[in-house]
Formats: sequence, structure tokens, C-alpha cells
Amino acid sequence: MTRFSFASVRSCTPASRAALVARVAVAASIVGVAPAAEAQDLMAMNRAGRWAEVIPAAEVLLRDPALSAERACETRAELIHAATYAGRVEKAREAMRAFDARCASFPQDAWFRREVQALAERLGSAPAAGMSRTASAPLADGGGWRAGNAAALGLDTAALARHRALCEGSGADACLVAFRGRIVQEWYGPEYRYPMPTMSSMKSWTGLLAGLLVADGRIGLDDPVARWLPEWRAGAGRGVTLRHLLTMTGGLRRRWGRGPGDEMVGGVSDKNALVLSLPLERAPGERWEYSNEGAQLLSPLLERAAGRPLREYAAERLFAPLQMDSTSLRLDGAGHAWTYADARTTLRDFAKICQLALDGGRWNGRQVVPEAWIRASLTPSPRNPAYGFLWWLGTDPTVYATRGYLDTDCEAYPEWGLVVARMQARPRPGAQPYRTPGTTRLLAEVVRHPLPAPRP
Repeated sequence: MTRFSFASVRSCTPASRAALVARVAVAASIVGVAPAAEAQDLMAMNRAGRWAEVIPAAEVLLRDPALSAERACETRAELIHAATYAGRVEKAREAMRAFDARCASFPQDAWFRREVQALAERLGSAPAAGMSRTASAPLADGGGWRAGNAAALGLDTAALARHRALCEGSGADACLVAFRGRIVQEWYGPEYRYPMPTMSSMKSWTGLLAGLLVADGRIGLDDPVARWLPEWRAGAGRGVTLRHLLTMTGGLRRRWGRGPGDEMVGGVSDKNALVLSLPLERAPGERWEYSNEGAQLLSPLLERAAGRPLREYAAERLFAPLQMDSTSLRLDGAGHAWTYADARTTLRDFAKICQLALDGGRWNGRQVVPEAWIRASLTPSPRNPAYGFLWWLGTDPTVYATRGYLDTDCEAYPEWGLVVARMQARPRPGAQPYRTPGTTRLLAEVVRHPLPAPRP
């Protein structure tokens, strides 16, 4: 999901927004870059992985004397992002120094200061201790995980090696395979840095947080959203419930950020303010439609049900019992937890959520999430049999998964006792696809399990 939001483009007046977008377009034209047709701003270009184009466009824009100090800091943040992800470390650090010199007067919670701090950590970080940058790390116990010997467990080591080659060839930053609760493959690429973004896999985590609050007696599955969010007038008037939001049937359409009236949650600093202002497109329960905004509505709802910051609740009730010591929810520029994407985590922590689901809500023998909630989460919903409570579901073989942008996915195969986690932080044009029917066949080979013959 979007790592940066060019918040000013979304929040300023129509006239100033038009002027700012025009300056971006002029900057782009100077360096021979066509403005992004879907959004026409640096955020959209960064999101599309067009970092080499963002760098000169941002530099030209920064030379505009009409650019305000705040807009300049936001532009510098986009420049730092592009240079970091383009691998131009010295350019990123140069832009970081300029940002530090010119933007220190803005509040610490300004979205661009938060984002630049996260990038500073990324620029200064190294692979996790003991992890090779170019090869598989030696398997070892740690973080509640136990290492396993693939051959001794009866796995096909040649198929496992082909899976690792697929991970590398598909542009992944890291991959992990666990069999019966033991890690049998763990690979980290040269670009792996922690913390890593979960992308939209966070949605499934949000579903677990909802289940914990239900188990705590703080909220009911069929509670009207209006009980907790009366200011969301559209939902209050149409009877949207927690169940609707968990099953993507709340009546909100998918938004693409293509202009006024189509603002998407990834493009704004105060995400909760946006989602609480949205109208319904249809009656709740009428249709399944994947909506980042619907998932983000769970942020204020669950936080009010918890009676404290959702980031704290998640850390205490979910992450601590799972020994996810390197994981936290991301906050937006207004201090609100993201519930639709991009928690910060490590590969091993990322894989624990699927192992938890595979084991009926238990981690190392401890019941963390009620088994009944896990079963409910993995039950096909009426409007989409491939979706449960923010979990993706499949058959032949049975699989339940968290899924995110760039195949940042975690899959659990209960029939095989297998968990497969894959993470990727940025697009890599030209890489081979990872998630194909052939990948499922390959994993079946790993566990020496025949698959049904392909249907004619």
C-alpha cells in the first residue's frame, strides 16, 4: 500500500491544489516525465515505483519560489522516499540533511516528519542479526519459533530449493516456510530491512483484533457501527454493523484517488477523518466490494470499543502473546492507527499470524485468539465464498491467507501443516510472478502431497 501521502494535494483548497498539481506537471514536463494520469502528483508516482522520475521532478518543484515551507517539506519527504527506494543512498541522505535543516520547526506529529523518521531508520538499518544479505540465514530457534530439518521431516528439499529460487526471481525481499510449526526455509534478499510493511495483510490482523474485543465483551459482531461512530452519518442511517465491515459488505465502494470526490485513504494524512465523511454507495450487505476505506473505519470503531489507543491494545493483546517484539501498528499524521495496511514487522513476526490461524488461535500452546473466532474468520461469507472476516480463502487445497500489495502474503495450508510467508517492499519491474497455480503445485511437491488433476 501507499507508503507516502502527498497530503497537501488532498487537503488544500481547490485553487491551491490546482496550482500545486500544475507545478508538479511542469516539473515533470521539464525532465521529460508524463504526469501520472491517475493522480498527477508525486505520491502517485512514488506509489507506482517511478522513483527515478520523482527525483528530478521534486528537485525542479523545490526551486519554485512560490512553494510554501510546508509544501516544500512534503516535497522533500517524497524526494527522500524516491531516492531511498531507487537505491540512491547519497541522494537520499543529502535530501535528508536539507529536510532536517528546513523542516525542524514543524510539529513532530506532522505526517512528513513521521515518514522521514521512518525512512531515516530504513537508511540506517541493516539486515537483522544473523541474516545473510545474499543467501539463506542459518535456521535457528528464536522469537518463539523452532527450526526444523526439512529432510528429517520428510520434505522434498529439491522442491524447497525451487521455492527459494522462485522467491528470488519474483523480486521478494524475504520468504519463510514453516512445516508443523517449525521453520524449514528462511531466505532474506539484499534489500531486506526491518521493519517491513505488511501491506494489506494488515486487514486480516485487524480482523483478529476485532475478535479479541468481541471476546473481551467490549463489542458485538452485530453491533451497529452508529453505537461507536455516530458521526459517520451515512453508516448510522443505513444500519452498518461490525459484521458488514469485517466481510467487506458495508456499502462502501473501492476508491482510486482519481480526483475530487474519489479521495482514497492512502492519499490523506488524517485517514479517520476521511473515512468518517464517506457516503454509502449501496445498502449494507447487498454486495461484496474490497474497500480500504471500509477496513480503515475499523480503526476508530475498535479504538473506541477498546477504550484506549488501538496501537496499545494490539501490542498487549495480540503482539505480546505472540512474541512479536518487533511489530507495531503504523500511525497516520493525526496519530490514528492504520487498520487497512502497513503495520511494521519482521518476516518471522509476519508468519506468526498464519501459524496462529493454523493452530486454531494458539501460539506455542497458549490460546491467544478464541478458536471460535478463528473458525468464524475462516468461514466463507455469504457475498463472497473466497472471503471471511478479512481473510482470503481458497480450496483444492484448502488455504487461508493474508494478502497484500506486491504479494506480501502469508498463507496457511491446514491439510499440509504448512505456512508460507513472503514479503516485498517495492515493485521490481521484470520480475517473474510469484502467486500462480504453479506455485501451489510446487508447495504440494514440498510436502509430497498430490494435487487433484487440473480441471478441463
